[in-house]
Amino acid sequence: MKNGEIYPSWLTISAVRNRDRFITHFVAVFTNISSLKHAQAQLDYQAHHDPLTGLPNRTLFENRLQAALAHSTESQSVGAVLFLDLDRFKHINDSLGHPVGDLLLKGIAQRLKENLRDIDTVARLGGDEFIILLPGLQSGSDSKAIATTLLNSFSAPFQAGEHEFPSAPVSAPRCSPLTAPKSPRSSKTPMPRCTAPRQKAATASKVTPVISPPSQRAHRAGA
Repeated sequence: MKNGEIYPSWLTISAVRNRDRFITHFVAVFTNISSLKHAQAQLDYQAHHDPLTGLPNRTLFENRLQAALAHSTESQSVGAVLFLDLDRFKHINDSLGHPVGDLLLKGIAQRLKENLRDIDTVARLGGDEFIILLPGLQSGSDSKAIATTLLNSFSAPFQAGEHEFPSAPVSAPRCSPLTAPKSPRSSKTPMPRCTAPRQKAATASKVTPVISPPSQRAHRAGA
């Protein structure tokens, strides 16, 4: 562009020949494809993010989960996963309306992002279910500290339009440890599965982080 701005372009070069079929020169045509690239970026964002909260969706979370498992195996580091959902969320939707419920979900998503590290991933699985990936931990106590911070953040009021919620009751199920795919050729990493009924997480002691040190996975495999 004349203003010096860099932009993506599609370049087509054609050879020009004379009557004897010898190439005399070339003609280059540049086409600005900024709008096309922008549209592609929007489609990619929509395919990997929740439309309501803007959080990563299940697809993006699984991609990052695979990367975290690979890094954990290589670096012998610890990782954790937390599942969170809301108590009585259906009652909020039924009594106050879905718009209020949507605002509450957006507020919770923002609260979660504000209290996590840059390398963490919080995703919305659907409804009132959230899942959090905590890679690169130094020890299991780190995940408990993060869980405590998250639970404490929910004790502050939430504003949803004209309605104020004094707190957001959160439940967290116990989950199985993260394990890499049995087959190295497998392109899919299974999501952790819950192994116990959901409990109201009123204190950090009721949140069960999923710790997955590679050394422990190897010990279990040899047991």
